[in-house]
Amino acid sequence: MLFHVIEIPVEYDNANCPTGFLEWLEKLNFSTICGDLALQGKIRILKFIKSEYLEIVNLMRAYCRKEHKEDYNLLKSIPGFWGFLASVVIAECGDLRRFNTEGQFASFISIVPGMHNSGGSEKCLGITPRSKS
Repeated sequence: MLFHVIEIPVEYDNANCPTGFLEWLEKLNFSTICGDLALQGKIRILKFIKSEYLEIVNLMRAYCRKEHKEDYNLLKSIPGFWGFLASVVIAECGDLRRFNTEGQFASFISIVPGMHNSGGSEKCLGITPRSKS
C-alpha cells in the first residue's frame, strides 16, 4: 500500500483490524492490475483463515460446554477469560483437578513468580515464563 501511496484511514489504523477495514480493503483499487490481484488474493486468504478460526472456536466451545461444563464455566468466571480461552486451557491441561495447588498449575503451564530475596526482604518481579522441556 505504501508503494501505491494509499494511506489507511485513521479509524482503521490500529492493531485490532476494525470491522469496516475489510470492506474498505475490498473497495481499494491499486494503480496496477497485479496490485489488485495480489490484494484480492490476500483478502480471500484472510477470509478463509477467519472462517476456519471461527469454526474451530465454536466447535471447541460446544465440546467444552457439553463434556467439561463445570470446569468451562468456572474458567469463564475468571475476569479476562472468555469461552475460547477457557476451552483452550481445558484442551491443553486436561483435568484441572489433578493440580492440588495453584503453584502446581502455574508450574505446569510454565509460569512462575519471579522473586528477589535480599537481607530478609522479598520483592516480586512479576511472572517469569519458563519453557517446557
